[in-house]
Amino acid sequence: MWPFQKQIRMIRYLCFWRVNSSLAVLPNPFSVELSKVLCTIISSRLPTRDAGKWKKCLLAYDNFIETVKSQQAPKTSELTPELSWPIQSVLFVYPCKNIYGNGEKIVWELKLFGEDASHEFFIEVILPAMEEASLRTDSSWNYRNCIWGNFDIEAIYLANQDRWDPLVSEGRLDLQYNVTSLQYTDDIFNKYSDPIKYNYRKIVWLTPFDFSSIFSSTKKYVQTDVLPVIDATPTLYGIVDALLYRLHSILEGKRTAPENVWNCFSEQETNQLHTLMDEIKRINTTNTDILPSQHVIGHWIGHQTFARIPYTIYPYLELASMLHIGRQTHVGCGTFQIVKYPAKYDSNSLNT
Repeated sequence: MWPFQKQIRMIRYLCFWRVNSSLAVLPNPFSVELSKVLCTIISSRLPTRDAGKWKKCLLAYDNFIETVKSQQAPKTSELTPELSWPIQSVLFVYPCKNIYGNGEKIVWELKLFGEDASHEFFIEVILPAMEEASLRTDSSWNYRNCIWGNFDIEAIYLANQDRWDPLVSEGRLDLQYNVTSLQYTDDIFNKYSDPIKYNYRKIVWLTPFDFSSIFSSTKKYVQTDVLPVIDATPTLYGIVDALLYRLHSILEGKRTAPENVWNCFSEQETNQLHTLMDEIKRINTTNTDILPSQHVIGHWIGHQTFARIPYTIYPYLELASMLHIGRQTHVGCGTFQIVKYPAKYDSNSLNT
């Protein structure tokens, strides 16, 4: 069993919002405005001593918009402020359209990680903020055909292994549901035991990704003799390297340098991962269609096909897609799906 398996704490909420106005137009990308509005409401509802760090995060949104407006094409992603909440979280809006009619549903996922994977905080703080956003219009985010004040929370589901369990259904909250922060990652490294069943060769980026400036130095977090690849066409090696960088901020109680993530491995496990990395660094991309992203977040979008993807690396790739890698992960950047070539991604099985 991989040593991180019992240390990665994560709770995933799948939210269905039903539009109750004649028309709702979502900004592109919606995740940025979604994050800002909920952050604003949460900061107004918390006690003063707790609200300060949320209000501080709000300053980044104004700087973000000003920076984006001032940049000339092509954008310089390294200069764009990082958006986040004061808790380890991701707001992932499923690939969707921008215009919705009455009764249509907006689907998005909230992920809470590490020490911040608290179901109690979701129930007491985040869910009431969603409810207020469904009813309230505010001058700071009210515009023609906006979604705010014009939707109902139809349902919310919790990830549990390979299924979604209902938490909110028909407006009723299940207060008896026993939530643990390990209920999704518990079996991730055992599900890929059949190398024939999972014959993947292709990665489809579901949201824009941006690997620039995520490494604070030239030190490698996959400890081999190959430099990390963090450009527009990341290798399998580069993706796993970015995963290890991401893990240092998520592992509960791990607030040290990213390279210390390796302390979680035994000597045997370290050798096994080195062997695996030596194998995948020689696997070439046979076809790529990576283009500059048109979003104000992220840098690249598209898909890439590899000569092969060893089945032993599947759990690491799935974990990277769940945690999101690179920059702007809070607003959903850096997630992908691994699929069988030449199949397209399945929007009904995103990260499940």
